[in-house]
Amino acid sequence: WLESRIDEILDGSGIPGAAVTIVNGDERTITVRGVCREGGGQMITPNTAFDLGSCSKSFVATAITLLADQGKLELDDPVRRYLPEFHLDKAWMDDEVTIRDLLCNRIGLRRQIPVESFANPDIDALDIIKRISKLDRLHPFREGYVYFNPGFMAARLIVERVSGQSYGEFLNSALFAPLGMRNSASGESLVSQLPEQAVGHVVRNRQAIPLETDAFDNWQGAAGVWSSAHNMSRWLGFQLEGGKHEGGELLNRDLLVETHLPHTDIPANECKLIHQPEDGARTSYCLGWWTGSFLGRRLVQHAGEMIGWRAQVSLLPEEKVGVAVMLSASVSLHAVIAYTVLETLLEGKSRDWQEVAQARELQQAEDMDLAMKNAFPISDAPGLQLEAYAGRYSHPALGTLHIAMDDDRLVAKFEDGRIWTTVLEHLGSHVFSMRFLDISVTDYMPAPLRARFDVENGHVISLTDANASYRREGG
Repeated sequence: WLESRIDEILDGSGIPGAAVTIVNGDERTITVRGVCREGGGQMITPNTAFDLGSCSKSFVATAITLLADQGKLELDDPVRRYLPEFHLDKAWMDDEVTIRDLLCNRIGLRRQIPVESFANPDIDALDIIKRISKLDRLHPFREGYVYFNPGFMAARLIVERVSGQSYGEFLNSALFAPLGMRNSASGESLVSQLPEQAVGHVVRNRQAIPLETDAFDNWQGAAGVWSSAHNMSRWLGFQLEGGKHEGGELLNRDLLVETHLPHTDIPANECKLIHQPEDGARTSYCLGWWTGSFLGRRLVQHAGEMIGWRAQVSLLPEEKVGVAVMLSASVSLHAVIAYTVLETLLEGKSRDWQEVAQARELQQAEDMDLAMKNAFPISDAPGLQLEAYAGRYSHPALGTLHIAMDDDRLVAKFEDGRIWTTVLEHLGSHVFSMRFLDISVTDYMPAPLRARFDVENGHVISLTDANASYRREGG
């Protein structure tokens, strides 16, 4: 019954390849569908590796606890003991921030996405880390939740410095090899050696468009782990059995359980379906995981949403039930499949999670549209000639944005090669809509965005968008 329901959900979605792993006590079930690349003949198998995106955060948290179990560090050690380049926006915080803070998203700096996302893969992770002291602060230190990828990038660098190995090599030797996860890897050089790999896609009008594979080495820790359906059955089993595996105990149970415990409450208005399947449920961030409730049971999970990919890993620890969903397209059916599986296992039947997801997504789109209109209202003031807005705009953390005329339109691009290039379309006064040119970014961030040029005495002095304010260079 579950396989046919999964087929119904995937039917017509345009997703070229999918893999679903289910653990129910001692029972293991793997369902695979489709091809590795749209238009190709290689079929998805249980050994085909997918990009797990942010589901990788639980792997770096586990790597840290493995080192703690070996006595090489502690979760509450200062970050700068191992990573002296790490600075926050206040000097006193530099001495206070711990590894635990990195893994539970309570640093409080605002998530200014161009620092952490869609980076040119040649930008070094340490360069990204060095920018964060210039980010805006949203909450006092340890007093609020902000999803913060650079914290997990920093955790990965700590793993490397403490272990003396590259992050990918450490995962191979300390985690993947003992668990028999031979079709798993992190880091471009190791991912490229995997014998079977799917390809990420974006979907337009239900037609899948293959994307160039990029392991994004600078994202390791926050993302970057690839794994297969077969290997994820071992990962689920390891989590559900408290750090045990076929060869014995790999990780102290108390340390593994600590990664599943709530640390930082997530506000309800920041919760999508993947965080909060049930309205009104409390959701918290753990160490590389979220935790909440599902049909009255404790739910531990994480989702991955990368360009061209979707994934979800969900655990019901007390029931010894888990599911991993991997999709080779950025179509948001990962939570739909995961919750359909879990509810069917628990109740014998399932509600229509697609309908639930569509209602949530529609509401989120409406909320985003309203938020943009409220943040960037159009006044009666006249705008300037388009050429007057062209120039170089800089932010100390986000870098330099070059805005220039391209035929009869304004185009904004980062000078360091990130793929955030946008077309600015005039809406009125000094307010513009922002439309991404790269189809993969548009697929990842479909909600409409806005920006405003700030003008004094007829001269443009800055540009403000949803991420930051950039000062215009040269006055």
